[in-house]
Amino acid sequence: MSDYLTYVIDWTLSQPAFRDLVRDMIHEAEKRDKVLALPINAEPGQTFIDLLTLLLARIDCQDCSAPCCWKYPAGTLTPLLAPEYQRLSKKYSKENFVIKDDVAYLPLPCPFLRKSTQYTRGNCCSIYPARPLVCVLYPFQSGGTAGTSAGAPVMALSARCLSARRLTRDIYMTSWQIRYQYRLLGDKDFWRGFI
Repeated sequence: MSDYLTYVIDWTLSQPAFRDLVRDMIHEAEKRDKVLALPINAEPGQTFIDLLTLLLARIDCQDCSAPCCWKYPAGTLTPLLAPEYQRLSKKYSKENFVIKDDVAYLPLPCPFLRKSTQYTRGNCCSIYPARPLVCVLYPFQSGGTAGTSAGAPVMALSARCLSARRLTRDIYMTSWQIRYQYRLLGDKDFWRGFI
């Protein structure tokens, strides 16, 4: 079973119908714990890193219930890169990590997830500036493909993340608006590149 749902995106729908399609797609992905594939190619290289940076800059964890810190989509353990484990275990104690088959993991719920107190808000990362790369990259997910491009990889976000769901909606609606405007102009060459 794939990590993402396959949807046929009809860019020629009216704006209300397209909005409903996107809403249903996001709701279904969240309900079935699937990845939200975005209409953005994910070819390796600097452009990919630039696009990933732009996407992640729009993720807001402020009012989040931290599902990624309670149970990351991978399960009960989050794998760490060896240099991350070395850095974090020196600074925050080896007892916060699990070692299995020479691989270090961050157990979930995350030991660095701050609980609510009288003076602090709960569900906050107590090591946020030093958090591992897997946390920095969340809610970005691998596994999205574009059905119209013979399975070409596309950027994808976790449907568990409220901010990612909002961002997915915004990206699809903005993409629809651009395509709509070009259709009105009659630019067939530009339009052909999107379908």
